[in-house]
Amino acid sequence: MSETGSGISSISSTRGRDVGDETARNYRYQHSYGVILLAAASRGDRPYSAIWCEHHDDLLAERRDGKFEAWQVKTRRPEAGPWTLANADFLGALKRFADIKSVIGERIERFYFVSNTGFAEATRSADKTRLMRSPIALLEAVQASGSRSALKQPFNGVVERLARQAGISADRMFEALLRVHLVIGPSRGEIDASLSNEHLARIDVHSRRSATELDEIRDDLVAKVARASSLHVTDPERHLRAITDPEARDPRQLAKRVAVEVIVDARPRQPAEAEKNLAGLHIKIDDLAQRLSVSGALGGLNREQVVALLRAFSEMEVDASSAMDLLLQKAAELRRLQDEVAQRMAEGAQGDVQFAPVLEAFKVGDFDKADDALKNLASSGAATRDKALVETARLYVLRADLAYARLRYQEAAEHLGTAAAIASTFDKTYEFDLLGLQAQVYVDQALLLGGLPPFLFAFAISAKRIKMATENSEQRFAATVQMISYLGVASERAPTPQAQDLATRALELGKPLLESLDPNRHAAVWIPLANSLGAVLNNAARLASQEEGTSTIAKEAVDILSLAARVARACDHTELSNIESNLATACRRVAHFSSNPRRELKRSVAHRLRALRFEQNLSRDQLGNAYDSLGNDYSELAEVGPELDRDAFRRAMAAYRRALPFRGKEVAPINWARTQSNIANTYGRAFRLSTGDSARRYGLAALTRFDWVLSVLSPEKAPRDWAYGCFQMAVIVGLMVEADCEPGTDRIEHAIVKLAEVAEVADGGGDVELVVKTIDLEASFTRHLFAQRGPDAARLIQLAQVRLQPRLGRYRHTPLHLIFMLADAQFSFMLAHLAGSRSGVDKAIAIVKDRTAHPTADDGTYLIEIAREVLVDMREMREQMGP
Repeated sequence: MSETGSGISSISSTRGRDVGDETARNYRYQHSYGVILLAAASRGDRPYSAIWCEHHDDLLAERRDGKFEAWQVKTRRPEAGPWTLANADFLGALKRFADIKSVIGERIERFYFVSNTGFAEATRSADKTRLMRSPIALLEAVQASGSRSALKQPFNGVVERLARQAGISADRMFEALLRVHLVIGPSRGEIDASLSNEHLARIDVHSRRSATELDEIRDDLVAKVARASSLHVTDPERHLRAITDPEARDPRQLAKRVAVEVIVDARPRQPAEAEKNLAGLHIKIDDLAQRLSVSGALGGLNREQVVALLRAFSEMEVDASSAMDLLLQKAAELRRLQDEVAQRMAEGAQGDVQFAPVLEAFKVGDFDKADDALKNLASSGAATRDKALVETARLYVLRADLAYARLRYQEAAEHLGTAAAIASTFDKTYEFDLLGLQAQVYVDQALLLGGLPPFLFAFAISAKRIKMATENSEQRFAATVQMISYLGVASERAPTPQAQDLATRALELGKPLLESLDPNRHAAVWIPLANSLGAVLNNAARLASQEEGTSTIAKEAVDILSLAARVARACDHTELSNIESNLATACRRVAHFSSNPRRELKRSVAHRLRALRFEQNLSRDQLGNAYDSLGNDYSELAEVGPELDRDAFRRAMAAYRRALPFRGKEVAPINWARTQSNIANTYGRAFRLSTGDSARRYGLAALTRFDWVLSVLSPEKAPRDWAYGCFQMAVIVGLMVEADCEPGTDRIEHAIVKLAEVAEVADGGGDVELVVKTIDLEASFTRHLFAQRGPDAARLIQLAQVRLQPRLGRYRHTPLHLIFMLADAQFSFMLAHLAGSRSGVDKAIAIVKDRTAHPTADDGTYLIEIAREVLVDMREMREQMGP
């Protein structure tokens, strides 16, 4: 054999075991486990803000409360058997834990020993040798004893033996063992798949990614941990830091810290330059064109049309997480429109060559040029006036269809309005139908992009349709039902005062109409109307300010929807799934006032699951709503009773995870934010029913979700949802302050600022009730800050007082002024008391005393009584200060 052949043979041959490869594999396991910890923290399962790699230990997890947890990650071949106390690596880990305890002290909370293989267990046999070799038996005995003096033999002897072998004292070894926990991780062969598909895929921002994308993100994150574990430092500060300056930050240490945020910030690798128009879909254009070509009966789009459609998506900032279904829908609409133009050409007197420029522009994906061609045709006229009007109206409808398919809803609505105006001169029925389409486009725009103005346009158009239709006609009925539906949907998104008004208008329209129909004889029209009214009643119950009114409305919703469900089942109506879902919500509302809330909530769950039996018939939006609502049912069930119902809690979280893929952040940001808000509230419920570290972990998880909610909502596009998210976030902060769970100064400051912003928006919308709620909440947790007297208490109370001033002036001559005056006086009192200023305290007391002695005509008896109670509290604290 030649030298070349010999060389190839030697390179291609393999050894049974390569030490270098195995070492690299073991290190990758350690780095991968670091990503598992970061992913768990990102989901809220671990209270970590960062991990430090190869800093004091393999992985040192930094907790949000300033404490640490150390992780030793060790791998071994499974055939070597389980870990025992005789293994040198296990003993080395215990010594390392003891050393870390000496360095970090009480800030080290726990030690974890992780391995791909198991641990020798204690047996029931009388063989003490096996018992004394079991890590599990030793740790159970140590942690059950609580102190070394209480530790019985043979385990006390085992601790002494381990201490001698490690070269440390037995007390130090015992203190380390008290904190040690054993974890069995994935096998070395499956950790990559487990990390991608079990850990990263459960994080909301990555839940809709393909397997390839998840693997890319996994590898990049593992590489980050690997770099942090090395001595690789790119910070230029390393060339500037004076080694004799103890205050200077050490870039070598900072390079070892990996923050939890890297998980949600991670993205798949960028596609090639030629594929940048893919709007984040991470699929080649040719592959996407092929997929679109088989997506519908009409055939698909060519490559140029795909690129143009993706460009439209990019203009709308539609991202990959939920875009594919919408993309397929829009591709089908464009293809249908192209076929309609081609058919118009074929049906024309001479092949209707005037449509040729439109069709040619379509074929090359130049949809702007196609629209211009349609516009020119619309203005070119025809042989007779009547024919010109009909043709022009149809052309504007084509332009509307083209704009709608390109996500240009405002243009589509304007074109339909023009077409309707033209149709009014020759066909009133055609005008009526076109106005219905125009109203629906405005509603679709509001649902996709947020904001109330599109709804207002839809209301005006629907009102016009009602007036156009003859009394008691089918047209009048259809237009009225459409108006009721739009009012109901809008009431779910408007600020409270407007929402209440919208719901009231829907009920005033719908109830007389429903009563005029027989459920059985008019089932086809009665069922949809009853379902719409039931949905509006559910929302009205949520918005009602008085408990009695809420209960009455909720029961009315149950009655109407229960009858609707029976009628729909009898005739196998397609609305049955939606009715079951709305009935489930009504039962949940009734549970709030029931003597047996668990029974009502179980009824709610049962109806919701019935609705999901028809999953194949539901749209993506309906599926998202159904699973989100199922999560709400289970979430409230989890809170019934003195302790958290963990089974219901887990089922709630599972339902929300099922909802999120149908409520993409970019395609439906408001619905996405609502599900995230519901998840946050469920964590909040768990916080209220938990204690210690578990409570704090749930609280921080809730606040993280509210961060995500407020990252996509604004008071302009979704005022009610934004205000609710801000307020509920502040509620969690207040509860954590009250429970001494330390949410952090930044969180408290953020809550105070957001409450002030909510009050400002509520002022503008006339929602006085919400304004008062913000003041009550601020006053509640500033009182707790005052009682705790932490280093930031004065600054935070002063911030709350500054933010109060605009409302103090605005409500000066109203019955509510006393509320704001009392809050301001209490803030002044607390600040003076913290500063030890007796004169400042006396001044605040004098203000409240004067107001209670000389109430104004606007001051109610109830508020004066509250002021007197505040005055008593102030005087008691003043006496404690001395003269």
